Amino acid sequence: MSVRKLALYVAIIVALLPVVIMGRCEYQSRSFANGFNAIKVGDSRETVFELMGGREPGGVEQCRPGESCKYSYIYYTFMQRWMVDFDENDRVAFKIYHEGSY
Repeated sequence: MSVRKLALYVAIIVALLPVVIMGRCEYQSRSFANGFNAIKVGDSRETVFELMGGREPGGVEQCRPGESCKYSYIYYTFMQRWMVDFDENDRVAFKIYHEGSY
């Protein structure tokens, strides 16, 4: 393979990589947004898992003592965060969406 062909292939990959990464982020963001909007207070943990595309959350945090929730599922994409709080019966107690830096 000539040096010119190799340089051309590298240039094409470098040019397309940001487009592919941004497309993936947008797809995941829309997928999470659609699932999150379908979640209702009282839904089970299994229902949340299914609605969020069968994906494990990016993080699980314990709630502070005295709060009405037991733990939170957190789903992340670039500059976005969806949080679903569960009560002691593993049912949705609250949900919130954050956009921007946090």
